[in-house]
Amino acid sequence: MSIDDFKPGEHVAVFAPPISVHRYAIALEDAGFEIRDQLVWLHDQDSGLFLQGSVAIVLARVPPAGTIAENVLKFGTGALNIDACRIPHDDPDIERKKFDSPLGMEHCARDREGERGAGPSPLGRFPANVLHDGSEVVLRPFPDTKGAGGSMPIAKVTGYGTNIGEGSYAYDNSARITFDSGEGSAGRFFKSAGSLADVVDYIQTLISTGSGGPGR
Repeated sequence: MSIDDFKPGEHVAVFAPPISVHRYAIALEDAGFEIRDQLVWLHDQDSGLFLQGSVAIVLARVPPAGTIAENVLKFGTGALNIDACRIPHDDPDIERKKFDSPLGMEHCARDREGERGAGPSPLGRFPANVLHDGSEVVLRPFPDTKGAGGSMPIAKVTGYGTNIGEGSYAYDNSARITFDSGEGSAGRFFKSAGSLADVVDYIQTLISTGSGGPGR
């Protein structure tokens, strides 16, 4: 099989031992593929392919024909389905509401009223490059964390509408905005895939062209 057997913009994912993953990446580049990213699955089991510990995954793509949008419309390939692979969370959404509100002050509202502010997307966190099997051995090094903490200062920001970086800001130390970002193992921020089959399903979903649009 050669690169000519793939459509322009089509992705491939190659599973490799971490110690020699660079060899796989070089071979893909020599064959004409673009190296787009690398992922890793941390596990404590016999994956059926490699020894216990981790599996490296090289994400490569056939060079697209034109822009990603043009390639998707013509061939149905080239995009990453980010929204279908987001990591669920319970963190509160923070919106820019109006300029005289604390959250509006914090996130420079003005003509951006109604836009989202800080915090992960309500659809889920952007998928990270690390996956794990959820086992106790793998999660042990992940610290327990409350995420961003339990509150943030109220700040008034001025002068950022025209020249970014030329404005000023002032903190109101009399009060803080409280929120609950959850707590527990930091492993919750990453995709949990309990088996190699789950990893394969996840990768197949990621490289399918979906409603999430181009992700790279």
